[in-house]
Amino acid sequence: MVAKLIVFLLIFTYFRLAGSKDLNELKDLLYLSHYGPDNPYDSRIFPCHFEYCLVGVELSFQPKSITGFVMETGILSLTGKISLSWVDENIGEWMIGSEHSSITEMILPEDYLWLPTITVYNTVKEFKMISDPSHKVRILPISGTGTQSPIEWVTTLITDIPCVINVKYYPFDEQTCEIVFTPWGYNVSEVYLYTADDVLNTAQYEVNEEWTMEAGAASNYSVDGISYLKYEFKLKRKYLWFFINMVAPIILLSMLTAFVNMIPVDCGERLTFLLTIFLGLAFYMDMVQRTIPRTSNPMPFISFYLTGMVYLNSFAIIINIFLMRIYNKDPDSTVPVAVRCFIATLTWRWCCPKKVKPDPDAVQPIETDKEHTIPVETITLAPMERIDWRTTGIALDILFFYVFTFMHVLCSILFLVPLSQGAIYNI
Repeated sequence: MVAKLIVFLLIFTYFRLAGSKDLNELKDLLYLSHYGPDNPYDSRIFPCHFEYCLVGVELSFQPKSITGFVMETGILSLTGKISLSWVDENIGEWMIGSEHSSITEMILPEDYLWLPTITVYNTVKEFKMISDPSHKVRILPISGTGTQSPIEWVTTLITDIPCVINVKYYPFDEQTCEIVFTPWGYNVSEVYLYTADDVLNTAQYEVNEEWTMEAGAASNYSVDGISYLKYEFKLKRKYLWFFINMVAPIILLSMLTAFVNMIPVDCGERLTFLLTIFLGLAFYMDMVQRTIPRTSNPMPFISFYLTGMVYLNSFAIIINIFLMRIYNKDPDSTVPVAVRCFIATLTWRWCCPKKVKPDPDAVQPIETDKEHTIPVETITLAPMERIDWRTTGIALDILFFYVFTFMHVLCSILFLVPLSQGAIYNI
């Protein structure tokens, strides 16, 4: 048993050393070929022998994480992994039939081999080849009866790309982005990009606190004789924080404008109340404007709603200034006939005359004897009788309470209902 084990170890060691020798020789040869002109392989030479030949480069992109998204400029900072594979005819021809044909797979530095000059075409940074000297290139085994060794190169990508910003349903918005790759310096008859992915592979995507990523289509095309490969994806905002801290307070704050006319005018706090609401709406308007791009196409519904509430609040301030003047008019002065007619119409006195009891201090009940007393009858007023300035102010308070309530509901229907449709779609 011991003899068999010794024989096995000797055979294994022999083949292991032989393979290691071939591997080291091939690595040395490739290293020398990078720096010496007399060797058979040169990483500067295009990996195709024919006059008209095409190198197909298969590219697969997997996003890793979103490191930043500036909404004002629409710039998305993205990291990811890129896998590329192609065939280098120089290596395939060299290895087959040579003394190094026993080597089936190798891992080499990037600068030892010819690499496609893959570039992010729609980057907002400088155009440069995607590369990292610390990453390795793998020469894979020849499959089946093939005569060429495929090369696999996996590297990382850190880039900034522009996105088309649509904040119509902010904060329930979704943004569409795309990343486009191209072999810089080669036309479509020399290097052609393609992918085996139908959609963007998000298996390695790390969860972002603000955005969720939805994979889009992957497609390749050519424009002006240049090959391009495009990945599309969508980013949906996680809206809960924005709804709790922005949308809900805006709605509640704007509702308070209608209730200013319920505050007794004698307390003198109406204008202070309205100005506080105005400052709150201005604060939220500034907050919204600082988080979205300054664009008019399209403007977010929340901006329309905030602007409408600011106008409504300004209108309420003007109305209440005039109401305070009405309350402070001389009680003995006569209310104009037109105003009394309007108030009588507003309080339905024309069809429902107001009935009042006489002042008990001014009119005493008529006593006929000790046991029977004739009560004072209720007086029916004429439609415009006893309408003074205070009665006018109270009637106008009630009127504008309903007016402001109606205008608030109308603004909510016009702007918040479409916004809720965006929220339902985002869910």
